[in-house]
Amino acid sequence: MQPGSFNHYVEIQKKKVARATDGSGDRITEYITEFPVYADKVALSVRDFVASRATQNAVSEKFQIRFTDVPPGINWLDYRLFCDGLYYRIIGPLTDNKGGNNWVTLVCESGVSVWQDRN
Repeated sequence: MQPGSFNHYVEIQKKKVARATDGSGDRITEYITEFPVYADKVALSVRDFVASRATQNAVSEKFQIRFTDVPPGINWLDYRLFCDGLYYRIIGPLTDNKGGNNWVTLVCESGVSVWQDRN
């Protein structure tokens, strides 16, 4: 991996659920930037589909980040990525298959249908 390929500024944001302060008891979901990193961004695919008479699409991408930029014991399913004005849902991490401790590959998806809450 060439050092110059890590040229995309990415904010890794953690999901936080809190109660509304207006007394309604509603749950408010917000994302807070935990740590910014530079990543190598590679497009994997674009899927177009028609749902509810509206054309939608989903974009799959992978982000490679340096292993040393990642806190130990992180649960990636509680996080999302923000890069180039788009939010990406993390599908799952892949570890480095060459050395084990060089980089982490995050397979992500962005689009209309990907933001259905898992909980």
